[in-house]
Amino acid sequence: MLRSSRPLPPSAWVLFAGTAALSFSMASRSQLDGDAVELLLRGWALAGEGRLVPYGNPLSAGAGGYEPGPATSLLVGLPLLVWRDYRAPIFVITLLHLASWWILDRVLREAASPRERLLFFVLYGLSPWRMFFSGFLWNPNYLYLAGALHLWAAWRQRERRLFWPSAVLAGTLGFAAQLHPSAVILGFATVFLWIRRLVRLHVGGLAAGCLAVALSLLPWAVAACEDPSILPGYGAGAERNAWKTLHNVLRGSFYLSSLPSLAFPTRITLFDFGPALGDAADRLLRPIHYVATEIVFTATVLPCGALLAGAVRRRRPRPRTSRRWLRSYGGCAVGGALVACLAIPTTLMMWQVLVVFHAALLLLVLRLVELRGGRWRRFSRPAVAVLLAGFFWTDLAAAIASPIYRKGGYAAVVAGLDPAHPMVRSLGIAGRVTVRDPRCLSPTRRYRPTWRGGAAAAAPASPSPPDR
Repeated sequence: MLRSSRPLPPSAWVLFAGTAALSFSMASRSQLDGDAVELLLRGWALAGEGRLVPYGNPLSAGAGGYEPGPATSLLVGLPLLVWRDYRAPIFVITLLHLASWWILDRVLREAASPRERLLFFVLYGLSPWRMFFSGFLWNPNYLYLAGALHLWAAWRQRERRLFWPSAVLAGTLGFAAQLHPSAVILGFATVFLWIRRLVRLHVGGLAAGCLAVALSLLPWAVAACEDPSILPGYGAGAERNAWKTLHNVLRGSFYLSSLPSLAFPTRITLFDFGPALGDAADRLLRPIHYVATEIVFTATVLPCGALLAGAVRRRRPRPRTSRRWLRSYGGCAVGGALVACLAIPTTLMMWQVLVVFHAALLLLVLRLVELRGGRWRRFSRPAVAVLLAGFFWTDLAAAIASPIYRKGGYAAVVAGLDPAHPMVRSLGIAGRVTVRDPRCLSPTRRYRPTWRGGAAAAAPASPSPPDR
């Protein structure tokens, strides 16, 4: 039964349009870092040279090998065939974020109350944990759509087995894993949902989805037979011990608690207002920004962490209402992320939990609406107001002053490419992005693309680990 089938107020769609415009504005000014260069080189191999690279970016330092499958090359290369501009695949990422927003709203239209649906719609759209990652080229930025599709497929099968949702679920897991290994979190979440009988899976649909993923991996399998060094884990040198496992779990718990909060990573909050507003504005705004992000915003982690801990710890019978099902889904997603923290062979980083951002935010929204009817009701509206103010400030500041969305300034992003590379001129990189020959960069910025494709390779240089 539809609980919030009535349409959203016009102000919500105004917000949707304004947020989309800001995201596209950020994407149009996006810079290229090491990972983005890797992705563009794979896309250029397809669009400019007619070759399909059957593997993605190198995995994190210590993991070894490359992301399996050609999904990365296709997602970057196909937009370049339509529009020869380095921003073409970035605009696709923005569109995928808007699609994930719409898909999640379709689920909450059926599963949540009108108040919960509207609050999630607003917070998801404005949160810098989503907005910031919607406008530049990076593997984890594709995973927001995977998270939305995962929730949609699970919701559709909460009561009965369906072919197409099961096929979408299997395909989402398989193709998302080709983009970034953190998609394994959704796999663990699916197992938890199935064990708790929160989802019913159609065997035929799962087989169809797995078959589609297997067919897409055939070029990679052929390439792996010829060059085993592209296999994930090849030459991995990371050592596992109890301290590293505990460290990853603690870091993972902190990052999961931060997702629905105002505690943003340095990648989001490293601002320099000088290039856009002048040095005087920078001297005024940067201290205010520092106090807000380092003191006020960070304090919001504690209540959010308590919320998520309660969602994972509490054991409930099989939910009878859609609202309880949503809470259980969020608990399974967060629990899957914590299990993944135990299995990861490298040091956990914040982008490895972005795939469950929607679930963490959903738990927060459900709890905030609950507080309106209890003894804490006087705190619910101020909490929402603080979140919205923090989100709005950070979004605007990131669009104006973040290194990834401005050329030059403090901690400027530099693309390590040979300026004479044909891709630089053909894709409009020159003039919009700071390009430096890798041999001219400092040791901390020196970078060598790892796609061994002849003309696609940049000038030789001593490599540094990519920012993954």
